[in-house]
Amino acid sequence: MSANISVIDAQNCPDDILSNGKYFYKQNRYKDAIATFQSVTLMFPSSLAAEESTFMMAAAYKELADRQRNARWLSKAREKLGIYKSLYPEGRFVEDAKILSKKVEHIENQLTGMSKGLFIALTAVSVGSVLMLGVVLGL
Repeated sequence: MSANISVIDAQNCPDDILSNGKYFYKQNRYKDAIATFQSVTLMFPSSLAAEESTFMMAAAYKELADRQRNARWLSKAREKLGIYKSLYPEGRFVEDAKILSKKVEHIENQLTGMSKGLFIALTAVSVGSVLMLGVVLGL
């Protein structure tokens, strides 16, 4: 009888870990969520929870990228979306993955635009400083 209970417990384990990851995600603890989702994919790669965990990792990386305006997290989100699409081409979250891809692209456009604007502003300041230095030195 106890052998049956342990088999049932082992079958519920990936779902329990996935639930913990979702809890972290809802609490905006994205790094903890990612680590938890990663553990599901490593320990239970053929489970339904692994599919959802892969998608949720992409979502958590997207949140980090959006909140921290960080291209590294954006790259990780894109990577996890690619993994999701290749492992689960007809998965339960295919439509959600398409929406998430658009959000990642939107953030990327914002970051790229922000970088270009910052570059232009810094260039203008630099050129202005050089001109001011030339005027002061009488060049």
